[in-house]
Parts: sequence; structure tokens; C-alpha cells
Amino acid sequence: MMNIIHAGYVALEATHNIIIKEKPALKCRFSNRFLSLTDEMTGREMLTRDSIIEVIKKSCFDVNDECIVEISDTGIFGTLWEMAERFDTGLSIDLNKISIRQETVEICEWADVNPYTYPSKGSFIIRTENAYELSDILVSNGIMSSVIGYETNDKKRIIVNQDEIRYLTPIDRLLNDEKGHNNLRY
Repeated sequence: MMNIIHAGYVALEATHNIIIKEKPALKCRFSNRFLSLTDEMTGREMLTRDSIIEVIKKSCFDVNDECIVEISDTGIFGTLWEMAERFDTGLSIDLNKISIRQETVEICEWADVNPYTYPSKGSFIIRTENAYELSDILVSNGIMSSVIGYETNDKKRIIVNQDEIRYLTPIDRLLNDEKGHNNLRY
């Protein structure tokens, strides 16, 4: 069974876009310093595919290139769904293992958007058998990384949040969902 790594932080792109488009309104809730430091952090923390591949190759780790997927416009939940479809597998993902900055939580909460279904350019999903070893290598090279779950033999695609289990929403429903449209507005 393959394990799933999340590299980077979710919704940094979203955080940046919200700050740019809503800065006057955000100033009513957040200080200028908070907004400028948060926006600066979003650019600094965004990863590139090349930076991940370089670390993987340098460590002589073998990961198929198609198993490194940048998180799409439908967020980490949409990207996980797409990946499970491509590899015809189920998933069990621990929500609490997905890396998200507190600043992103606060900005997305203010904007009433779900950061997990929000564009996350600069954040990646990696599918590999040796996830814990690769995650340690990425972290030791300055890349935020954690093992967030694994593939399953059944077709269930679940997100576990402590004692609560929810199912991933298929992409077509996510895009047609009122909240999904709201999330894609920025």
C-alpha cells in the first residue's frame, strides 16, 4: 500500500489572493503588520516542483514523477480525489496531519472559505511506499512535510478528524457546490 505525504502548507495561494483582494476590509480585523508579514510568508513558504524533485534526487530516493502532484485549484481535498481516481484506490487521510499555517486559518475564516478546498499552488501531494523516510528527508532539507494517510483497497475516500469520519466530495460535486463556487472566487 502506498502512503500519502503532504509537502508545504495548504492554501498559501488563497491567503495571498484574499489579502490582495480584500486588504481594506481585512484592515478592520487585522493589523497592517500581521497582513504584510502574512503575505510575505505566503511567497516565502510556497514550494516548487523542482525544489522537491531536487531534494528527492539528491537523497537518491526513488519516486515516480507522476506520484508528485501539485495541489490544484480544488484544494487538497480535490487533489486527493483526483489522485485516488487516477490510481483507482481508496484513501484514509488524517486531517490533523495536513499542514496549515495559523495565519491561513484566520484569513480563510474571515473570508468564510474552506482552506482545504481552496487553491494551494506551492503545496504538493506525494504518493510513495517509503513515506516516513522521504518525509524526514524533506524536513531535514527545510521542506515542511508530513505523512497524512494511506491508500486503501476499497474505494472509500475518507478524512478522519479525531473521532469524526467524513467522505471526500467528488470533484464534480465540489465544483458545483455553492460553497465550492465560493471557495473558487478568489
